[in-house]
Amino acid sequence: MSLKVFCLLTAVLMAVSPAWAVLPRSTSDIQKILPGGATVLRTVSLGPNSTFGDVNEVAYPRNSTGLPALCAATINVTSSTTSSFRFGLYLPQEWNARFAAVGTGGIDGGINWPAMGPMFKYGFAVASTDTGHNSTNSSATWALRGPETVADWAYRAIHGSTVLAKHIVSGYYAAPIKFFYYNGCSTGGFQTSGVWSVHGLGWFRPRT
Repeated sequence: MSLKVFCLLTAVLMAVSPAWAVLPRSTSDIQKILPGGATVLRTVSLGPNSTFGDVNEVAYPRNSTGLPALCAATINVTSSTTSSFRFGLYLPQEWNARFAAVGTGGIDGGINWPAMGPMFKYGFAVASTDTGHNSTNSSATWALRGPETVADWAYRAIHGSTVLAKHIVSGYYAAPIKFFYYNGCSTGGFQTSGVWSVHGLGWFRPRT
């Protein structure tokens, strides 16, 4: 192979290679990145062409298939003295410096792992929150637990999970997020309006 061809091939490979590639990490590694009030419930490391989901998420029990190599983490966050929410996070082994958050629908509660899959396949780190409860659209009994739980659903869990997920992603890859995206409609859109009204548009900055 001539030097000219070798240099051209090297340039092409560098152009298509991800900017950051990391090995899967443990629960304790991610816990070290988090501030107080947040606890890693579990991490799962999977190789290429993986299948992942959680049948315990009653609103979103389906699996995502054909996933790239990843670390999937579930985190619990204390939001008040009487409430908490969880969120899930996909961390790709080959990351494109982009982060996306996924909203929920209706009054569903659950980590929407299936909706996280499509963007993740393109190298995004992706997060979704259960908004403080685990139930389908047909049940609103969770709201009877009090106003703190309703606040989690309306805006607080979307905001809090996104802020923490950005923190984890930047620490995990030791690099800043360059672009932030939000994917949500219906209630997902309503929840972002709640975030804007309380916290302003700074929520959309890649780095919080």
